[in-house]
Amino acid sequence: MTPKPRICLWYAVAKIALLVGVWFATTAHISIPNPTRDPGLAAGRNYAMAALAPLDLKALQEFRNRLELTSDPEQPMGLYVEGIMAYPIIQQPRSNPAYVSPQPDTLTEFALARRYGSLGLLAHNDRAGQSFFALQPGQDLWVIFGEGNLRRYRIIAIERYQALQPTSPYSSFVDLDDPTRATLSASELFLHIYDRPGALILQTCIARNGENSWGRLFIIALPEEATVPPIPLQ
Repeated sequence: MTPKPRICLWYAVAKIALLVGVWFATTAHISIPNPTRDPGLAAGRNYAMAALAPLDLKALQEFRNRLELTSDPEQPMGLYVEGIMAYPIIQQPRSNPAYVSPQPDTLTEFALARRYGSLGLLAHNDRAGQSFFALQPGQDLWVIFGEGNLRRYRIIAIERYQALQPTSPYSSFVDLDDPTRATLSASELFLHIYDRPGALILQTCIARNGENSWGRLFIIALPEEATVPPIPLQ
């Protein structure tokens, strides 16, 4: 029997939101917790020191040149993090808001996040999502968009949550970095994370105790447009 793909997403929230057609507004609480690594997915640790390396413009240019760019200046095409990742970004099928690329080095744009003005990128934690565990607050992320233009983001928060019902799309969540905080429903957590216009959010699962969908990891970054230096890429 072919095993079912391990999908760790917000497909129930997406379905409910699309059916009801109501988009809730919330004031997002932004914190910078201690980014403790999950012991079950520590592959990214090997790259932690890469955050200290200067930007390699040649490597960034080569990565951009490999992407199949489009004429849409707002469509994300690739994500580059010095010494950690250089991954292309694909789109979800219109009929499948739970889709995540099965390719090992590919990110998927979360279509529902765009409804709230944020850019959500998804990856399985046993594939491209492993690299998310290497990221640190204050680190720069570079997104290449359709016409080849660059936008720099800086990580402001790393948030981790335990899913109380790991295999249920309706699970409630506990903040692992602030256990005293009230339990959040799936909808509340979705809004807390993604209702941030202009933000970039990376999402993957946290594996623990043999459960691949035990928790959720979110990397939250804001654009640094005012401080982006000229990048002479051709």
